[in-house]
Amino acid sequence: MALQATTTDDQGATGTLDLAQARTQSALADLRPALPMQFTFRWRNRHIIARIVERDERPMLRLVTDLGVVPFSAEDADRRHSLLSLTRPSNTPPLGHYAVTDRQRLMYCAEKALPDQVTGSVVVANVATTLLAARPYLSPTAAL
Repeated sequence: MALQATTTDDQGATGTLDLAQARTQSALADLRPALPMQFTFRWRNRHIIARIVERDERPMLRLVTDLGVVPFSAEDADRRHSLLSLTRPSNTPPLGHYAVTDRQRLMYCAEKALPDQVTGSVVVANVATTLLAARPYLSPTAAL
């Protein structure tokens, strides 16, 4: 079913949302980014850093999310212990891992291999599927 709403492009020409979507998909599919590349965005009130790098001559997507501060023992010893326990190898989630930075920030990192041909469509699709699969791990209190 075609969308009935209309849109106006930069030159003032009117078209349907289906036409705008088709143009956007074509531009996205034709985009061939140079590696390494990085971009940031917000999803579910979380700041996400997406990096695409080559590792062993294969493109890899890495998503890094700051989950907040790990409190000092004097502030909240139980919460500190619980958050630090997430970084143990026995508690590693299937899609990535937790790490604590030198500034006592809890980070969640997810990695995924990408196809050899990296396009804009491949990047968007893999970022979306990785985030949706990692959703339970982006809330450290849910993992405790």
